[in-house]
Amino acid sequence: MSSGGKRIGILGEEVAARYLANHGYQIIVRNYRQRVGEIDIVVLDHHRAELVFCEVKARTGISYGVPAEAISAYKQYKVIQTIQHFRQEYSALSDQPYRFDVLAIMVDLSNREAEVEHLKNVFIQ
Repeated sequence: MSSGGKRIGILGEEVAARYLANHGYQIIVRNYRQRVGEIDIVVLDHHRAELVFCEVKARTGISYGVPAEAISAYKQYKVIQTIQHFRQEYSALSDQPYRFDVLAIMVDLSNREAEVEHLKNVFIQ
């Protein structure tokens, strides 16, 4: 990933974390990494009593497609494996129902604004 792409990704994760916190989600961990993969943000949705594993995709334009299109079947497979590791490591949360959400962030660098599209329950475990 280029340094510009990495910067957009970091900015996107910051925007996503603020969005989630402002919408009542409790952030459990950010950038959860295992050898099998990574989950950008893990939150607790108190309203639905669910653990939510969030993938953040940020873009500055649609020349490479809209952000949510970047969630391939292979990426979903890796996320499922990483979720299994998380649930073993955080055994106190392992009984929580869970879902996988995507936060698609479109960033406008010229005016430093971002638009968030929150796609809930992108695939079912």
